[in-house]
Amino acid sequence: MISLAIDDAGPAMSTLANDLLLACYGPRFTVSIHTLLETGK
Repeated sequence: MISLAIDDAGPAMSTLANDLLLACYGPRFTVSIHTLLETGK
């Protein structure tokens, strides 16, 4: 259950972080949160 909650929070956290970065520094920086790892299987 904990890992699913973290996966669900990723998009909201990155949106909030990107909004803050845009307000402070303009479009120079962005954040992307990846919570899943591709294994190729």
